[in-house]
Amino acid sequence: MKRNSITYLLLGAVVAALVVYTLFFWRKQPTEVNEPAVTHDRVPPHPSSETPSKNNVNETYVQRVEELKKSVEKNPSNADHLSMLAALLMDGHQASDAIPYFERAARLQPKNDSLLLDLSVCYSMVKKYDAALEITDRLLHNNSKNLTALYNKGALYATLGKKEDASRWWKKILALAPASEEAKKAKSGLTAIGR
Repeated sequence: MKRNSITYLLLGAVVAALVVYTLFFWRKQPTEVNEPAVTHDRVPPHPSSETPSKNNVNETYVQRVEELKKSVEKNPSNADHLSMLAALLMDGHQASDAIPYFERAARLQPKNDSLLLDLSVCYSMVKKYDAALEITDRLLHNNSKNLTALYNKGALYATLGKKEDASRWWKKILALAPASEEAKKAKSGLTAIGR
């Protein structure tokens, strides 16, 4: 009976993770002004890893997380395994657990845009918007024309109720790449905040 309870809890967590994943990563525009519509450009962290689902959470997901935890214990400077583990935890709706691994990986690869985007998304998932902004600033320091980071910065400011700042960042996207997907989202964001 105890095993069934654990299975149901894991399945519930997976369903919640899929809902959050859909809300954060697949929507085209913010649904609410007060909700961060941050995005990332990450592909699945490893070809054999799958997004947690009803069919694979007990074996593949949990096993892969444990394998990666053991690997980073043995070799704490393996940035690839740190970021893979963090990405799995984030995709499994365990953003607060993913953050320390992303932080460690980011110290090893401070110019990895995808890694910094994921870290920023995790911070926004746990409503640590100032930390998300700080990470986004680090990314923009490395690459001032990263459209996803520019969009996310505007979305974070919109979430904090700073419409003027949000507007400024989204307008940068319109000037840099007016035909981009981020520009479409920025236009929607500007409309949503009345700018």
